Amino acid sequence: NILVLGGHLDDSIIAVGGLLRKFVESGCKVSVVCFGNGDEAFTRVGEQEACKRQFMAEGVEAHKALGITDFTCLDVPDFAVQESRETYRQCIAAIRRTKPDIILGHYWAEYFQHRAMARLTCDAWWQAGWACSADLGEPWAARALYHFEVIHDLPEPSHIVDISDTF
Repeated sequence: NILVLGGHLDDSIIAVGGLLRKFVESGCKVSVVCFGNGDEAFTRVGEQEACKRQFMAEGVEAHKALGITDFTCLDVPDFAVQESRETYRQCIAAIRRTKPDIILGHYWAEYFQHRAMARLTCDAWWQAGWACSADLGEPWAARALYHFEVIHDLPEPSHIVDISDTF
């Protein structure tokens, strides 16, 4: 089982879409939980709501095209993707619900929303395995957490996966 915790609707597609397709094709269960709803993607005044609806529809369709059947957008305004009690609990709940072996999350080298998701994912990875916050589900400890980036290269990649057969 693989879980991606992404800041925005398109982060998992842009950063690890080919890898996710490779996982799906190999029989892995892939779940994606994203936070930001695309409300800041508009480029013309007055088009915010239409842009948000289109961004959401495209995000859903893109994940579907990869074969991902467990996709959730938590519909958080883009600039509200930050570390808080609520977002932290949502990460823990996602881990406990999906019971991943591997978690993929942001690296902290980018702007504030991705840095926040990097910290939330890392901390929730630990906390989800502890016997606390019982209302979020049974404790679950994923075996591994790997980081991805969307805009900048990781400084020292630990793993490189050939996705040419799925890209």
